[in-house]
Amino acid sequence: MKKKIVIAAATAAMILCGCTEISEEPPHRETTEEVVSETTEAVTETSAPEVQEEGPQPAPEEDTPDSEDFFSVFEGADYRTGRIADDMNDAILSLSDDISAAELSLESVKELMEKDELSDTLFHFAVPHCSGVLPAQSSSGEMFAFSYEDDEGTEYAVILGSAENSDISRADRYVSTCTEVEYLGYCSEQDGQLMIMPIAAGNSQCGIYGVIPVAEQIGYDMSETAEFDGIPESISISLTASEEASRVYYSVSHRFEKDVYYVFTNVFLNGSNVTDSISEDTSSILKGSGNIDFTDIEIQSGDALYFVGTVYDADSDELICDASFASVVGELE
Repeated sequence: MKKKIVIAAATAAMILCGCTEISEEPPHRETTEEVVSETTEAVTETSAPEVQEEGPQPAPEEDTPDSEDFFSVFEGADYRTGRIADDMNDAILSLSDDISAAELSLESVKELMEKDELSDTLFHFAVPHCSGVLPAQSSSGEMFAFSYEDDEGTEYAVILGSAENSDISRADRYVSTCTEVEYLGYCSEQDGQLMIMPIAAGNSQCGIYGVIPVAEQIGYDMSETAEFDGIPESISISLTASEEASRVYYSVSHRFEKDVYYVFTNVFLNGSNVTDSISEDTSSILKGSGNIDFTDIEIQSGDALYFVGTVYDADSDELICDASFASVVGELE
């Protein structure tokens, strides 16, 4: 029964959520990537025979699924730590008999859709490096997501939780800007847009863990599961608007064992290259916190800045990896 709860809840959540747009503009694309879909809701009314009762009857208690239910599809998973397996291959092999696994592709999605078997299948895919989790507005609320394009050019919206149950910093723990991350998740289609909701993520470096923000989004009580520390070797920048319209405050976060700093070579604002508009007083080296000033443009909360650059070892100045990622400017508190 617990295994079936996971399947039903995940499927229902995907049907009811739809992203309208992920505000990201990678510099190597000529057009802004948009994820468009509308939420559709189906409400089924059922009637039951009337039963005459003597006196008031207590309301039935709701059986809220918990973390043990969520992890029950993986044999041997630890619902308290959230760890599923050492690597994705072991995670797939540990799946219960009534759940299938398939490599993500448009062909496999269509085939299973025709057979009405999407809710019984988890799709596996690997992201070499992520360009950052961003807010995605939808008719059912704000989601946290990133865009993924497979080798065949098919685009997917990968959902990592919602603002109702989580925040973007928690969603960011399940991506890496510098290393490959593998995912295992349910897929659905809304108005031609394919969406993935991963329930497992990680790599052989850190292990495979359950995606807690997604579990909470689809209705599980995950209070008994420890928070995930995050995929190693990732860097991100939080941005905050300033009282001066030409300035934005930044704060660098990373998950490297050593101290690092970030050097950007290009910055895009809502898809437009604004590198030449950065003030000469602004350093291209970002570490800790500080501010970025512009000379002839204004930055507002809600704007998306996309950074192109590299990560360096703070002690040796040795190049660690290239890293490009997006961040949305938050409101000044």
